[in-house]
Amino acid sequence: MNTRWLATGATKGVLGSPTGSAVCGVKDGGCFQTFQNGALDWSKATGAWETYGDIRALWASLGWESSVVGYPTAAPVTENGGTYQAFQNGTIAHSASGTFAVTNDIATRWSALSSASGVLGYPTGNAVCGIKAGGCYQNFQKGAITWTSAIGAWETYGDIRTGWAALEFENSALGYPTAAPVAAKSGTSQAFEHGTLAHSASGTFSITGVIGTRWAALSSASGVMGYPTGNAVCGIKSAGCYQNFQGGAITWTSATGAWETYGDIRSRWGALGFENGPLGYPTAAPVTITGRAFQTFQGGSIGWSTGKGAHHILGQMNARWIALGATASALGSPVADEVCSWTPGKENCYQNFQGGAISWTPSTGAWETYGGIRAYWASKGFEFGPLGYPTGAVTKTATGETQKFQGGTVSWDSTTGLVTTS
Repeated sequence: MNTRWLATGATKGVLGSPTGSAVCGVKDGGCFQTFQNGALDWSKATGAWETYGDIRALWASLGWESSVVGYPTAAPVTENGGTYQAFQNGTIAHSASGTFAVTNDIATRWSALSSASGVLGYPTGNAVCGIKAGGCYQNFQKGAITWTSAIGAWETYGDIRTGWAALEFENSALGYPTAAPVAAKSGTSQAFEHGTLAHSASGTFSITGVIGTRWAALSSASGVMGYPTGNAVCGIKSAGCYQNFQGGAITWTSATGAWETYGDIRSRWGALGFENGPLGYPTAAPVTITGRAFQTFQGGSIGWSTGKGAHHILGQMNARWIALGATASALGSPVADEVCSWTPGKENCYQNFQGGAISWTPSTGAWETYGGIRAYWASKGFEFGPLGYPTGAVTKTATGETQKFQGGTVSWDSTTGLVTTS
């Protein structure tokens, strides 16, 4: 203890002169010695450290070394407008907000956040326990740390804490925080038991349920969706929900699940009336390959390509396009919307794609044409010529391809480029 007293400046230091001899035999075989302005306490496990002022006064009220915090383990640290001191089982901190102990897992988390120099600052009260699920919380100058045995201790502060408070903290649908706040892309998000709170220039909003699960699968705020721009809206068609994000939206129904829409595909879906239009709800995520993309919906698909934008495909033509491999097929993406005639007895549709077209009539069904066979069909006047409409798929042969039409069969030789009919 003499070594430590000398290190504090001896009689000219913070403790001043001794006012009594050392007293030993206290807890864990420890010793203490009082001085004009405080004391030195020593144990084999912790060494000798000074306590004085408001921190010592609180330590005394807690029961000295027999208290919940135990012996001091370091000298007091003065910074950020106050002073704090580490003990075996926590910290005692003093600032303009008062003098309070920070203990157990809350103390460990506060220390990990750089104590009083960190984002939370000094405590403004003691820990309060006995809240939901046997939890505890402790308020600090700039936020709080909340703890449960199942989740551990995590901080909340700033706009996210304000948003959580508005929802009634741990009693809200979100429950307790389960991780630290994460800053990304000019905003911050934080995971909770039953969802996420996210803050950006768009505001502070919660993302919960299956929409929250899908957002997380898309890399949360760092992904294509970015931050939410509003809370989820439910009660739309088929009891669905949607939530808008900076990059698009996630839409959910119990029948289709939760799927994102964004970019030109979303714009096209919107132009058709979103879920109230002919496509209904999305049924899968967008699929993208270089220069092409598509997404399936309840009533069809939307396909996109560079330079040609997004176009919808419906009914049997969509089913055929999907069966061929959609954008990965020989047809590629649509380059225009379908063209139909609904004259009674002469109903027909066709839709052009990057690599060809799909044609449909009630009697023939929907079939693709492309390559050499389509070029020959075009030269004969398409469906107005002697071949009429295609009645089957393109079939690979040893030397090329063949396809049946109403007026015959067309064969194309890939080696010679010759076309024959039968």
